[in-house]
Amino acid sequence: MLFSCSPKEAFPLLRRLLYDSFQVDAWIFSWPYQDLDRIDNSIRRTLWGEYFHTPVEFQDFWENFPSHNIIILKSSLGFCNIICLLSSESHPDFISIGPFREHEMTPSFLSRTARENHLSGKSFTLMQNFYRTMPMADPESLASFLSHFLGALLPDYDKVPPVHVSFSETVRKIISDHELLLSENANHAERYADRYRQTIDALVSGDLDTALHALRSWLSLSVLPEESHTGQFRRYLTVINELFASALLSCPIHPVYIREIAHEVQTQIDSTENYEILCGLPAKILRKYCLLVRNESYAGCSSLIRQVIDYIRIHLSEDLSLTGIAREFHRHPSSLSASFRKETGRTLTSFICQSRIQKAVYALNTSSLEIREIASSVGFHDLGYFSRVFRSQMGMSPSEYRKMFFHTQKQTETKHL
Repeated sequence: MLFSCSPKEAFPLLRRLLYDSFQVDAWIFSWPYQDLDRIDNSIRRTLWGEYFHTPVEFQDFWENFPSHNIIILKSSLGFCNIICLLSSESHPDFISIGPFREHEMTPSFLSRTARENHLSGKSFTLMQNFYRTMPMADPESLASFLSHFLGALLPDYDKVPPVHVSFSETVRKIISDHELLLSENANHAERYADRYRQTIDALVSGDLDTALHALRSWLSLSVLPEESHTGQFRRYLTVINELFASALLSCPIHPVYIREIAHEVQTQIDSTENYEILCGLPAKILRKYCLLVRNESYAGCSSLIRQVIDYIRIHLSEDLSLTGIAREFHRHPSSLSASFRKETGRTLTSFICQSRIQKAVYALNTSSLEIREIASSVGFHDLGYFSRVFRSQMGMSPSEYRKMFFHTQKQTETKHL
């Protein structure tokens, strides 16, 4: 739906809405452009003694991005502006929103920004004071709001995606993200991809130590959301969870087990609010998937034995016997038993028993079901027999294990509070 007023006429309303919703200021400029210092509250002129927003450089800017109406401009000084082009003319009217910051003003952020821009002494103090007066906002949310608002004034404005641009004060020029990637960030991108491949390769082989080492290197090259953006961090962890789960689809592991772990991990991500605990989740997620590979992958087994293993794990709550399983797969019991032991190194009966205890342990860790219910759900209908088998494998009774687990978990959570 288009309104019959122009962007200039609607600008006072837009400016009011931006301030009320995001606490950011906005300015509209027409040719010949004047008072361009408003765009960044004169911080660049103050720090550098010169100003990049000149009509000549704006002309280059329009030529570089003629098809983009919303430009998210990220400064190497650590703040953002959004430029909204209102026409395709050689000297278009445009709206500038900002400056604003997307990160908390932490000491580490300030020192890193000062170091990268060669600021010290009085210049560092000026930058610090400048940041104290600057609102914090999410550039993507702002761009979405502007797209919808201006889309009601200009045809198809809301159908044009924003473009991200970096501005480097050290070389005084505008650099597109693509150019940055191809130049100074090329080596970083190669290292990032290499560490990611190392992490995935170690994961699918179940090599936990190598995978954890590669993961630490990979994360050190990633731009992790800061403490104020726990929601972004959870979305980042969701991507990691999906990447790991997808990688395991190439392994000889039944997809149902991968789906169970992925669901468990995602539930933990969604329910975690503490930033420090979120920081520790990547390694825990990787460990879960590596253990899944170790426990569930039988790459050296024949198709028949892998099918038998899957059948056992899916039907653990039912009565399982060598004779019944052999009948299911149209094999003689003694022949199936010999093949199973040869390929897995254990008897079929011991495998069934171990699988049931593993699933019982998982239920004790993740549910509040009574022990009798858990025993029945994994095929033990005699509680006393279940307790004896559990103790023989775990070294303690089911109730002792549950107490120990929740005591350890409580200590871990208290440590992170």
